[in-house]
Amino acid sequence: MDIPETTDWSDTRSISLEDLTSTSATVSDPRMDVLSNPDIMSLIFDHLAGDQSLIDSTPRSSLLNVIKTCTIFMEPALDTLWKTLPSLLPLLLLLPSFILVDNVYMLEDVVDSDWERFDVHARRVRTIYMEPLPSSISQDVYLQIQRIRSTHLLPALRELRIPDNSSIHLSSTFLLPTEHLKMIELNNNAISNSQFIRQFLPSLSVTSPNLTHLILRGTATISLDLITRFTRLRTLEIQLSGTYLYPQNMEDLGNLEDLVELTLDVGPVNPTLAPIRTRRQQTSNEDNVAVPPRKFHQVRRLRLIGTPMSMSRVLDHMELKMLETVVIDEVQDQSGSQPGNFWLRCFERLSASHFVTSIEINQAPQRTRGHDQNSLDLAWISPLFVLSRVERLAITGGSLTGSDGSYRNLTKAFPALRTFIIPPAHHSHGMTLRSLSYFSQNCPNLQELKVCFGYNIAQNITALKDTQVSPRHHHALRNISVASQFGSFPVAQMVEVAQFLVCAFPNLTAIKQYYGFPEHRPDPSVGQVTGCHNMASTYFKLRWAWAATLVNVSRKTRRREDATIH
Repeated sequence: MDIPETTDWSDTRSISLEDLTSTSATVSDPRMDVLSNPDIMSLIFDHLAGDQSLIDSTPRSSLLNVIKTCTIFMEPALDTLWKTLPSLLPLLLLLPSFILVDNVYMLEDVVDSDWERFDVHARRVRTIYMEPLPSSISQDVYLQIQRIRSTHLLPALRELRIPDNSSIHLSSTFLLPTEHLKMIELNNNAISNSQFIRQFLPSLSVTSPNLTHLILRGTATISLDLITRFTRLRTLEIQLSGTYLYPQNMEDLGNLEDLVELTLDVGPVNPTLAPIRTRRQQTSNEDNVAVPPRKFHQVRRLRLIGTPMSMSRVLDHMELKMLETVVIDEVQDQSGSQPGNFWLRCFERLSASHFVTSIEINQAPQRTRGHDQNSLDLAWISPLFVLSRVERLAITGGSLTGSDGSYRNLTKAFPALRTFIIPPAHHSHGMTLRSLSYFSQNCPNLQELKVCFGYNIAQNITALKDTQVSPRHHHALRNISVASQFGSFPVAQMVEVAQFLVCAFPNLTAIKQYYGFPEHRPDPSVGQVTGCHNMASTYFKLRWAWAATLVNVSRKTRRREDATIH
């Protein structure tokens, strides 16, 4: 976007600084109240800038235009413009001595006055992403700055994010930390550089002792002793798939008393490398303790990534008294062990916290579909049934095995349930239509329901005939997403299905098809379902769309009858 060289100041809607200062202090002017409030102006310009992590030129050009529009807009708009940077390059270009020589930026002799313009804008920077540079910068530049500067380069910096890119100059990051830094994100490029990580994290613990958010993602193995030096961490994410978590590691992490959000890749089933031991560990017998004292008492949100065996081992070392949200991302277990007992052990540990309101279980995508032995079983989840505050239970990937009786127990255990999602896979041991009556009767606050019915049509017809729902029952659910193979469901029975649904969920307005796997999803370019399920999907649309129409007709008829009665 081109920036105009001149601005039309004749517009009466433009307010200059002189306009505001000349206004009588005794007269309340709403315009002045808004424009003189830096917090309000900051919110407006943040909205104009959009997602600054994208470093999009269009909103940034718009901010430049705003700066030229009105004097009073200048400072708050400049604050927003410089709040997030892709690298140090925009600031370095403000130095007169920062020049391009043979396509490489160099820093010549710098005098004190060169830093004046740099510092004016450097104090505005809050987040820096350290993206790859469009032009090369000599490594000597950072060494020169380190020698010259006696004060912090970015004194107000709050977040430092280093993406996974080998072209990033990691040496530049040593110039950035301050005592105000709150968040650090390091990805595989930084993590795998052992020399950098062994120097950077210890120095960071000294320069930024108030760090509250630390994110580490990569495949390398590092000493977790480098992490536990940050004693004020509130959010910690360790996704280091090659790092095995020993009992001593878990005890040290448990000593982080302020931790409220924790993400752990629990690593391999068995250690693949000798543990990186700290000096304290080398002189003690603490590794021989089977289960050290459990801590993590303040953790509110926990995300675990790994096999059921590894996750159960790590949970043995955690006492999650205040846990509210659980996310489990299963990794395929190549050891050949049966997961049932390990899943059961995981859920037994998680059931100790009675404050849990949200549970999400993402099964490994490599699971073989259509095999009950590879399915998560509701019986394994049953230890969680003591958590009566659960409002969201979402199980994705793989499949879920469970009888109607299991779903009855689940709905009774979770009366506060608002969202319930299970995988759209078909098994002989799945729910039938009868289970919907349990959700109708036992979960009055349910707002989102995605279910999969067993493909045995006879079982569903029988279940439907044996199920009774009060015709005057009230429930707020408006949409159901269904995965089933009811393509050949008889038309007469679809009428019964519609009548059943309108009794169970009188406010139901839509029945949607629920896809679980990419090959079953509609192809938007042709408007049809791809793969071998074309015919089944077509039957689904015909039968369930008709059922949805019948539901709407029945619902409207009931309402007219109720209105007539009253």
